[in-house]
Amino acid sequence: MGQGGVDVIIRDPALSTRFPYKIECKSQKSGFSAIYKAYEQCENHEGLEEPLVILKQDRCKPLAVVDAEYFLNMHRT
Repeated sequence: MGQGGVDVIIRDPALSTRFPYKIECKSQKSGFSAIYKAYEQCENHEGLEEPLVILKQDRCKPLAVVDAEYFLNMHRT
C-alpha cells in the first residue's frame, strides 16, 4: 500500500504474455453501490448468459464489469 505502480505484479514473462493486464485493486466498505446494483440488475435478467455491465461516465471511456472468478476462468489454460 502507498507504493506506486500496479497492485499485482506478474513476473513470469509467459504468463504476462497470456494475461496482459495492469491490475489495480480497490476495496471499500461503501462507494461502489451503484455498480453492484447495476450488476445485480443484470444478473436478474432472463437467461443463462454471464452478466456484463458497461459503465460510462461523462468525459471518461466506457468500462466493462464482470464477475472476477468468471474473468479469471476465461484466461485459464
